[in-house]
Amino acid sequence: RALARLYMPVVRVMADRLAVSSRALAEHYFGGGNWPRGMRVLYSTVDLSEFRPRVERAVTRERLHVTCETLIGMVGNLQPSKGHLEFVRAAAILKTHFKGRLKFVIVGRELELWTGFAASVKREIGRLGIGEDIVLAGYRSDIADVLAAMDILVVPSRWEPLGVIVMEGMA
Repeated sequence: RALARLYMPVVRVMADRLAVSSRALAEHYFGGGNWPRGMRVLYSTVDLSEFRPRVERAVTRERLHVTCETLIGMVGNLQPSKGHLEFVRAAAILKTHFKGRLKFVIVGRELELWTGFAASVKREIGRLGIGEDIVLAGYRSDIADVLAAMDILVVPSRWEPLGVIVMEGMA
């Protein structure tokens, strides 16, 4: 907030209007309703026509090399705020209760800035002994198909100003 207030006079000179993508983000940067005059919340949307699967879920599961009763997944680039380690640890717990019936998939690219984090996720998968149960799918351009192939979408983020994947999953 202090940083936002420091830069606000400069931003005001350069901009006629300010926009943020969620009320949560506005509250984070500007606090309890004390928003700058002219600021608007422009909510993100999802084009529903983009989230119609193009292939059968069985085809997508085959492409992911997953055969199981229930597929649980998450979508998000590998970075600490997205909750990948929490997802992996939860997968290990669930695996003990539902032996052989669950598989897990993580969709998201490894970012150059976070290569150490991506490595820690892989180490944790190995440490927990769930390498056979979890697929690291990397970047995928067929998110609608992948979401349709999942039975459960998990969003374990620690902090998201606006989790677009939630809207995409609902779509």
